[in-house]
Amino acid sequence: TLRHAQRMLRDLEEFDLAWLEDPFPHHRFELLRPLTESSAVPIGSGDDITDPQILIDLVTSRAVDVLRVDATTLGGMQDTLDVLGAARQAGIPTSGHAHSYVHQHLSFASEAMHHIEVFPDDRPFEPSYRLTTGSVFPHIEDGLLRRPSEPGLAFALDLDRIEQWADRSTTRRAA
Repeated sequence: TLRHAQRMLRDLEEFDLAWLEDPFPHHRFELLRPLTESSAVPIGSGDDITDPQILIDLVTSRAVDVLRVDATTLGGMQDTLDVLGAARQAGIPTSGHAHSYVHQHLSFASEAMHHIEVFPDDRPFEPSYRLTTGSVFPHIEDGLLRRPSEPGLAFALDLDRIEQWADRSTTRRAA
């Protein structure tokens, strides 16, 4: 509930968090603005939302202190750039959710994207690295990501591994 979240955030104030991520399920985004307005702890949310207009509305209504975006669920780069443009205009920083090989480019293309979420390659939380031959993790020094110099998304699919894991079974319908 909103009241429970407010109480919890008062207890967290002493820890000087960069932001508290997703205090409510994504379908309860109407609770974000009252929480953001009443909390000293910054609120970040949005990475589960797939409709770019809802994210733009979160920004324009100042419902979040940090907007979390995921280009892989928003419809690609253009829709994400539209959301980032709205966030930049409102002065609300954004953070790219997972898929760092995609979001790294957006972070260098937009002043609005201040952070991207990156996981070490051996972490099971974001297993997409198992299907690629590149990673942004080795390009991080002192918490900062170096600008990629490779063309494209700066990774390649590991076609041998994809072939190894491919499911070639067929399903037949009974007549």
